[in-house]
Amino acid sequence: MSHAGSHRSFDGTAHAAGESGPAGVPRRAWEAPQSWAPPVDPRPPAQWAPPQGWAPATTTPQRVRRRVPTAVKALVVGAVVLVLAIATVYIVGGFEQRQTYADRAVGEVLSLGPMDVTLDEAVTFDDYGSPAIEVRATCVSTLDTTSSGVEYALTNGGALAGVSTASGLAISEGVRLQFGVHTIVTTAVREVLAPGLQPMPCVLRFDMPAGTVVPDEVTVVLAILEWTEENNVKNGEDVSRTWNPSHDGVRVHLPVEHLTERP
Repeated sequence: MSHAGSHRSFDGTAHAAGESGPAGVPRRAWEAPQSWAPPVDPRPPAQWAPPQGWAPATTTPQRVRRRVPTAVKALVVGAVVLVLAIATVYIVGGFEQRQTYADRAVGEVLSLGPMDVTLDEAVTFDDYGSPAIEVRATCVSTLDTTSSGVEYALTNGGALAGVSTASGLAISEGVRLQFGVHTIVTTAVREVLAPGLQPMPCVLRFDMPAGTVVPDEVTVVLAILEWTEENNVKNGEDVSRTWNPSHDGVRVHLPVEHLTERP
């Protein structure tokens, strides 16, 4: 069945029935709008290659990771180890001059500088509720003049006693020194270690920590004294010389006799 009259093309242009379109175009051929263009395929052609170094964008930028050279790692590790070693040595007192003690026997003459001492025996007893150890000895001066600084140096860091207990090592908390006696006495008259005299009896009393159970052996350490300069006690601006404990000394292990009462 045929229809007479006119028809409209795709763009709405009316054409009479039987009227032809542009030359070479069939009458019923599709006519595209003037602004129309075929859609573009966003995908690259198969033969397309991306530029060198190109990478597709991501939503989160990738973090660039750089390798640290092995030599740098070794230097960093070495520096950390050195710092830890220095801190450890400092904490334990390794940068201070180390003290050295020579072992000596009971009854041997100990040269301490301004005096010679011979340790003879040790006794322990209860001294009004606190344990005490007395070391009986013989002392003689090696000086040409009397010096009271010798006694002060020995009783202020120059002598100590230590014993091994079940709870560890117990160190004396104080020491007293008297000449001319074999036990500490509270008398107003006290002997002085004067030069030119024969060896005289002397005694060191060590006050041990409360609760210390003194065993059958005590270790006594005596520092060798040296004549050194230090600030004068009365005037910090003056400098005077006096006897002081050195970093060297002697160590003697003595058997301990236990007394049931205070001597």
